[in-house]
Amino acid sequence: MASYWLGVAGNLDRARTDGTATFWCLPIEARVNDLVLFYFPRAVSFADQGIFAEGVVTSVPSMTRRDDPCAGYGIRDHLGPLRHVNVAIRRRFRPALTTKDMKADPGLSGAKFMRRNFQGTTFRLDQAVYARIVTLAGAKVQNSDPEKTPSRPSRRRGPQPSQRVVP
Repeated sequence: MASYWLGVAGNLDRARTDGTATFWCLPIEARVNDLVLFYFPRAVSFADQGIFAEGVVTSVPSMTRRDDPCAGYGIRDHLGPLRHVNVAIRRRFRPALTTKDMKADPGLSGAKFMRRNFQGTTFRLDQAVYARIVTLAGAKVQNSDPEKTPSRPSRRRGPQPSQRVVP
C-alpha cells in the first residue's frame, strides 16, 4: 500500500522540480510507488505559491548516510531521518492550490501541515487528506481561465521580448 507525502520546496528545489523527474528527501520508510505532492511557500515564489505538482517515487537508491544528500534533514523533525528517493512528476497543477484555498476547506484547515504553516521539509498525509488536496487542485485547474492564469515569469534579466521597443 502506498504512503502519501507533502514536500515543501525551497529556493534550491525550484529548478530541480521544473522537469519530469527529481529527487526528494523522504523518511526512511518511503517506498517505490509512494505519492508526493509538492508545495512552494510564498517566500520562494509568489506567482507559484501552493501545491503545484504530484509525483510518484520511482526508486529508492541505496546510499550510505554519509553519501546521502538528505542525511542532514529531518534529524530533529517529526518524521525522523530522511533519505534520498527519485520521483517522477506525474502532473502539474496550474494554477497551484494555494494556502488560502486549503484554509477555506474544512477537511484541510486542521491538517498538521496547515497547523505548522508548512514549516518542515516533508509531511506524512493520510489517504483522505491526499485525495482531498488532489480533488481541489484538479477542480481549480479545470475551472481556471487559461488567459487569466499567470504564467511563470521569465528568469531573464532586462526587457522581455514582449517589452522590447522596436524603432
